[in-house]
Amino acid sequence: MRKRVAFAVLTAVAGLAGFAVPGAYADETVGDIQITGVVVNGGKNIVVDTADKTITVSATATDPSGIWDADFYLWRGPDGTDPHDNPDGYILPNEDTTPADCVASSSTTSTCTKTFTFEPDWWLTSADAGTWKVGVQVWANDDSRAERWAYTTTRLQRHSKLTANASPEPIAKARH
Repeated sequence: MRKRVAFAVLTAVAGLAGFAVPGAYADETVGDIQITGVVVNGGKNIVVDTADKTITVSATATDPSGIWDADFYLWRGPDGTDPHDNPDGYILPNEDTTPADCVASSSTTSTCTKTFTFEPDWWLTSADAGTWKVGVQVWANDDSRAERWAYTTTRLQRHSKLTANASPEPIAKARH
């Protein structure tokens, strides 16, 4: 899994050479495909503790010919930044080179899912906490396609715990 979410390496490569992402279309729709929803981690913030954290990202899309694949990426950078050229950070799903798990709810609508694993002991630091944009690409059976650079956002948080000992401390009897 470490090879799939190589955040530090991807960020360095992005700064040096840019991303070679096939089918990168800037908020483009070709055909009559529609992305109707994207859900990250069940709608909850991504909270990473000391253990690896795996979350799912899913997209629901519709097209008269049906949906066959989707892909996702998490990225951060200023508005107007091309997430494929020079983002501040970029995270790919575990199944980056394989099709998404798409489940049809009708002949025209499917929900496609991929997983992301966050590895705090290897690459994740507190500086990575914050808002990340969620990019999505969806393909239909008739070669219609849609990409949204920032369909939604998600919050990446480091787990924190405040502890305190509020019990009374014993008082020693004064000695003379």
